[in-house]
Amino acid sequence: MMVRLDKILHMITCFKSVTPGLEDAQYSTPPTDIKISIDSERVMKRIGIFKNNYDVKKNKRKIIDSIPYGREEFLLSHLLNFSQNICKKSDPECVSCEMSTHCDFHNNKNDWMN
Repeated sequence: MMVRLDKILHMITCFKSVTPGLEDAQYSTPPTDIKISIDSERVMKRIGIFKNNYDVKKNKRKIIDSIPYGREEFLLSHLLNFSQNICKKSDPECVSCEMSTHCDFHNNKNDWMN
């Protein structure tokens, strides 16, 4: 199973475009114990970073290693906020989402096809 780096980079780019104080906020030394919330996991699956049946707990290190060094905290903190405000568990706001053009869930691709 693979982790899509192109989708990770697209998410970082989208989050950077809406973040004030960009250079100060986007880089950090990666924390030693990075946590991926269940909500962030849902967004990553919907965007298409990995397949819907991907075992995140088993492959957490592979996911973290796929995020560009120093961007882990930036991406995961924005993902958590994004998952609570835009890409909600029920009734996601795809119309107002900057990532919808590249989102597998919104475009009915891969695991999300009926």
